[in-house]
Amino acid sequence: MANNKTTFLLLFFFFFLLSTILLPAKASQEDSNMQPTQYGSSGVNISGIVSALAHKAHYEFASQTLEATLSSLIGKKNSSFTIFCPKDSAYASLRYAPPPPTLVAYHITPNNLQREDLELRSDTLRMYSRIDTLLPGHPLVAQLNLVNIIDWNIYDDGRVIVHGIDGFFDPSVQAILFPWLEHDETIKREEEGSFNIAHHPLGFLAIFVLCVFAVSELFFWAYLCGYGRREITTK
Repeated sequence: MANNKTTFLLLFFFFFLLSTILLPAKASQEDSNMQPTQYGSSGVNISGIVSALAHKAHYEFASQTLEATLSSLIGKKNSSFTIFCPKDSAYASLRYAPPPPTLVAYHITPNNLQREDLELRSDTLRMYSRIDTLLPGHPLVAQLNLVNIIDWNIYDDGRVIVHGIDGFFDPSVQAILFPWLEHDETIKREEEGSFNIAHHPLGFLAIFVLCVFAVSELFFWAYLCGYGRREITTK
């Protein structure tokens, strides 16, 4: 009887300790799930950007668009960013709503571009200069399809800068007027993704084995053909 009572008390004490450990952890997890995420995985202050646009007149749609897409577009990149946000009236000209992530990515560049960097009188950027974006193979070009920056530094925390523009940049304009930029990017991706077997440590050995195999196959089939002719001649 005493053994049963001792066992019961030990089990009760064990489950009591287990509950005190698990319940606070579960509560803290629920609280974290209920709170909106302020920073993305890259450490970018997404809520600050969204809030700045929401409080700026004529950028409500841009605020909603970045709130839904910015975290996934930036991912875990640790670079600086400049975001070009079209004003609300520009959204009316879109054929689709909301804008696709590829179009949003075309308006984000992994560079810190201040006003003096973008003005034509600057020595650091001239007309038709290339500006890489988060859309692979589609860099921006200064003065692309006559879209103007109308609101400078809507948001600037030293890492992310947001400028307001009066329309959407059009990737097709870049592809038509500046096709060599896309061609250069395609060559770059092909070179980065290509595999040269000769550069592999076992590359030459693999090539040698393949050559030996090919030659042996040729001799084998030549022997069979010669043996077949001798059979026909004998008969």
